[in-house]
Amino acid sequence: MPTKLVRKSNNNRVGILATGNELTEGDILNTNSHEIAHVLNLHHLPIGLHITTSDDETDMENALKFLLKHHCVIIITGGLGPTSDDRTRFALSRVLHKELIFDENCWQNIRKRIRERLGREAHPTNRQQALFPAGSEIIPNPNGTAAGCFITHKSKMFFMLPGPPKECLPMFTEAVLPQILTRKSLKHNQIKFSWHLQGASEGEIAAQIDEAIKSYPATTGYRFYAPFLEVKIYTHAHDTLDEMLEIVEKIIAPYKVTENK
Repeated sequence: MPTKLVRKSNNNRVGILATGNELTEGDILNTNSHEIAHVLNLHHLPIGLHITTSDDETDMENALKFLLKHHCVIIITGGLGPTSDDRTRFALSRVLHKELIFDENCWQNIRKRIRERLGREAHPTNRQQALFPAGSEIIPNPNGTAAGCFITHKSKMFFMLPGPPKECLPMFTEAVLPQILTRKSLKHNQIKFSWHLQGASEGEIAAQIDEAIKSYPATTGYRFYAPFLEVKIYTHAHDTLDEMLEIVEKIIAPYKVTENK
């Protein structure tokens, strides 16, 4: 019987929750989570689970409660509009047991933006976009009416961002990422190596590498996308690194196209 690997619990990770029926029903791709994870990885921040839910408030609550148990930073995208299906702020408020507080400055910014862009007054339904859990720090949205927010709860960090990528991603880069980078517990010394191979059998190469480095403290991963096979190795062990890489290099040498360290 193969050995079953059990991942140790690690709450020092960033979790991502994307909300919206348009995501769960396949109408659009979840590009926000993809780009946010990519940027976090570039900054060597440990990424945990990605969860996608519908606009159902109960689904969001359940997802947030789960992420709260297993992550120290949670980024939420979507569901901050003025319509009845925009329930993200309400779900977060209930999970954190914090009252939603109306922010007058945010409301005036919404009114101003709608007057300037549409030439009319904001509809009363837009007022819900100025509601935030008590204690929140507002994250301005220069490209839309849906401001985001940052709030801490039991030493955990929560970020709430709008769904449209042209609004979400600039807010993440300018306001969210700098805050996350201040959290020293998220820094880790994991090293990732990857190689692109061509002409290699995925099963055969994986079996050879896994057997050859099974005594080293490392995790392997493989991804085939024609005509290439990507081989990935993750490790925290700096002292045995050169020795392990020499073993891997001998196995993949006949097929190696590129490498990334």
